[in-house]
Amino acid sequence: MEISDHQKSQITNRIESILKDNFTGAKAELKFMRDRLNFACPYCGDSSDQHKKRANIYWKNLMYHCYNDGCRKHTNIISFFKDFNRTVTNTDDLSFYLDYIRTNQVSVVTKDYLEVNVFHSLKEYSIPLDVIRKKQHLLLPSENIKIEKYLKARFMHYRMEHFMYNEKYDQLYIFNLTPDGKSTVGWQIRNFGAGRTKYVSFNIEKINHMILDRKINRIRR
Repeated sequence: MEISDHQKSQITNRIESILKDNFTGAKAELKFMRDRLNFACPYCGDSSDQHKKRANIYWKNLMYHCYNDGCRKHTNIISFFKDFNRTVTNTDDLSFYLDYIRTNQVSVVTKDYLEVNVFHSLKEYSIPLDVIRKKQHLLLPSENIKIEKYLKARFMHYRMEHFMYNEKYDQLYIFNLTPDGKSTVGWQIRNFGAGRTKYVSFNIEKINHMILDRKINRIRR
């Protein structure tokens, strides 16, 4: 099963449109590599260096990978397009993408296209954001000018719901949200200031113990 030049062109046009919506200058430019498309990550805003591009979509499996520390987003092209309002609506295109990804032995795990056991487990043990906000004494980005400016400068203004801020410890919480956007299955903390680890991750087992004092069996992926 091979991807045609026409299909590559369709994908390329969509990505260029996403980049133009999120960046200007060199950051909005797409690099054409032999085995992939390389560009600035629209999820995290990528580097402050206009010419560094850490996001890639690989032709061999149609998977998206960002290698920027603090982001490291990994998903499939269907979810990538959906996240930036370029949902695949043509059934022929959608069928091809799904078959192509399956043929290349990469799992597509999204609420909208496939249901798998791990999704149900994650949903069961997810924790509502309002519970976490109260327990950890967190602010919304709009409640702290410093954090609001920090996120906007990194082109994250369209996904503010993924962030909260602990003013006392000067920590930015980056949430891995459930599909409904109301709960989380884990988060990463961005520590500001010297002398601390820049990023610290909290998985679903750790947040359940911390917030609800609930022990759960490790969820197999």
